Amino acid sequence: MRATRALGLCAALSLIGIGLAGYLTYLHFGLMRGELLGGAACSGTGVFNCHAVTGGAWGSLLGVPLSLWGILGYVAILALALWGQHSAESATQAAGLVTVVASLFVAADVFLFGVMAVVIRHYCLFCLLTYAVN
Repeated sequence: MRATRALGLCAALSLIGIGLAGYLTYLHFGLMRGELLGGAACSGTGVFNCHAVTGGAWGSLLGVPLSLWGILGYVAILALALWGQHSAESATQAAGLVTVVASLFVAADVFLFGVMAVVIRHYCLFCLLTYAVN
């Protein structure tokens, strides 16, 4: 029962993560077209600058925006969470797999936060929100 409830929470959080990562993907592709999207939350004033973070060299991996990789991860978590709702056995297995994927997410988040703080010296508010979801 606890695993099923936890997986339900993971499913809900993955939907939030998909929304945030989708918005970051929208910002990334907008920058590729030369558009500055996102309004005040992504403006270049102060320490918050989504454009500096998502549009820089650290904003993609293998030519794919990090936010798209995030969407794939959130979809994987959602699929595992839904699969875990079928039975107690599948809930236990799904919870274990979700733990592994979530641990990878958190490790990537710690690394990327370090990149934002030390290398880029700007923070992306929406990226920080995805870290909170993870």
